[in-house]
Amino acid sequence: MKRINASERVGSTINNLKILERVERSKLSGDIAESIMALRKCAGLSQSDFAEQYNIPVATIRDWEQGRRKCPEYMIELLEYKIKNEKEI
Repeated sequence: MKRINASERVGSTINNLKILERVERSKLSGDIAESIMALRKCAGLSQSDFAEQYNIPVATIRDWEQGRRKCPEYMIELLEYKIKNEKEI
């Protein structure tokens, strides 16, 4: 297992906070596609890995991010909660 030093941990935490701020801004502006993309980036996953991790079809993730389909707001809230809590562990 790779050991992470304190500066790497701080850098990762700051990056995640910036991404979560982006999620909040996009939710306020109503940009659902940006919210999904920011959550996925915060999780550090590709579209296919994100889809597998959260049991959502990859085509659905792609459609949400490209604005072809609108992700339900409750789904954004659930994903945000899950990702934040997984990061704390």
